Amino acid sequence: MTAELTDLMAERGVWYTPTITVSRCQEFFELNKVPTWMMDRALPAGPEHWASLQRAIASEVEIVMGSDMPPYAPFDEIIDTVREMEFMQEAGMTAAEVFASATTSATQWLGAAIDVGTLEVGMRADLLVMDADPTVDISALRGIRAVLKDGAVYRDDRHQLAVIR
Repeated sequence: MTAELTDLMAERGVWYTPTITVSRCQEFFELNKVPTWMMDRALPAGPEHWASLQRAIASEVEIVMGSDMPPYAPFDEIIDTVREMEFMQEAGMTAAEVFASATTSATQWLGAAIDVGTLEVGMRADLLVMDADPTVDISALRGIRAVLKDGAVYRDDRHQLAVIR
């Protein structure tokens, strides 16, 4: 994407989902026996794909987090979803912007912001518990300690959470 295109995207309110890992994941492709033709198309696009993301950031295009890889797929010692978000921060987004791209911005794009996407009374309660603040450094997501969905504990690494309903 050229700077002219990303400027136009920003002007017209077009949202962008970079899916940057797909052009930076040769080891994942090889491990999962992805066909050579697919690797030959995705990997050489990496430098321009990266530059397009940086131009979109500079143009202030609305960016929403997403991936072309399975979100649970292991990649670079973490799941692809977290690695995608780390790439977004490395490309120039702030950690807070990246975190919003997967939460508040995503719910706005989906038209679901009425009951999800923020931590407020009356909203659905899906929470991640970690030792560090992902709005300061998105890599804090590598240290998730607990997960609550709809108020129920799904993961509690330290066995310290109690569900309050």
